[in-house]
Amino acid sequence: MHREDNTHLTLQCLSLSLSPLKSFLEEVRAYSCKASESTISIYRPQPFYRDIRWMPIATRPLRDISTIILNENKKQRILQDISEYLHPKTRQWYASHGIPYRRGYLFSGPPGTGKTSLASALAGVFGLDIYVLSLRDPTMEEPEFIRMFSAVPRQCVVLLEDVDAAGLNRNEPMVPTTTNTSDSTYLNNTPKTLGQPKAPEPVPYTANASAISLSGLLNAIDGISSHEGRILIMTTNAPQQLDRALIRPGRVDLHIRFELPSREDLKNLFLSLYSCDRQGDQEKPEFENEKEKLEALAEQFSKSLPEGRFSIADVQGFLLQYKREPKKACENVVGWVEEEVGVEGERTTNTE
Repeated sequence: MHREDNTHLTLQCLSLSLSPLKSFLEEVRAYSCKASESTISIYRPQPFYRDIRWMPIATRPLRDISTIILNENKKQRILQDISEYLHPKTRQWYASHGIPYRRGYLFSGPPGTGKTSLASALAGVFGLDIYVLSLRDPTMEEPEFIRMFSAVPRQCVVLLEDVDAAGLNRNEPMVPTTTNTSDSTYLNNTPKTLGQPKAPEPVPYTANASAISLSGLLNAIDGISSHEGRILIMTTNAPQQLDRALIRPGRVDLHIRFELPSREDLKNLFLSLYSCDRQGDQEKPEFENEKEKLEALAEQFSKSLPEGRFSIADVQGFLLQYKREPKKACENVVGWVEEEVGVEGERTTNTE
């Protein structure tokens, strides 16, 4: 047997019959199919001899979408949008109307708010693998980037992370786009007209320049060699810095904004981590049979944290110190907040 990672496996059977080998391979195939139903595969471009190919780098268990701390309306909107897009009749509808069968999403918000986590959870919900591309990969020039983009399967999630930080090479400066400020909305990229306020001054990209030009990225996304059927998810911390051409409808069809968590979000995070039905082992957290007490602790915990100050990743990192001790987490959260605020204050003072 030969795999793309150049690993060889030789099977021998001390018999004149091939039946044992066939039975073994059928069992391996059945096991692989069963395992793939509960996991997703992550692929990245990897060097292969003198070439670059897609290689699996990890498999992850499916993540329950309910563990993603995000406004429920936003979650339902993108779930419905992807579900409709992947419906068997949708592809024919696109073809009948001469529209390329592609779908693009932009996840924007501060670091640590769950943008990549949502992409992973969505891939699990719809049974799709994730193909990760980086605009800052030092080993990949533009032709290889375009070729790898066009080599993804017809049904998969293509993930482009931190597209604002790549510093796309361009001959012209970039004009920030003004987007709709609603929680979850299709991007408003209507051209400026006379009588409207003057557009912001162009903001050039200079730092962390990417080997991929803007035109190269646009060609990869919807050029003539780009496959149909895939789902593109781009993440960014600064959507206002993205070029208007990159986020126009057809390339980005739905924009999901992530905010720093509210008290309700913090409460849901607490309940998600300490709810007994989330536990994967026999050792249960405190209050496993006392739902009301856990609810009270969650309420106490959320009120001890300022809204819009810490990311989901920050708070989750704190809670992981008390995996099975929700009461202890509540007792220590105030001290943690004071310590973190003090550290932030020192950083601000040092930078002034």
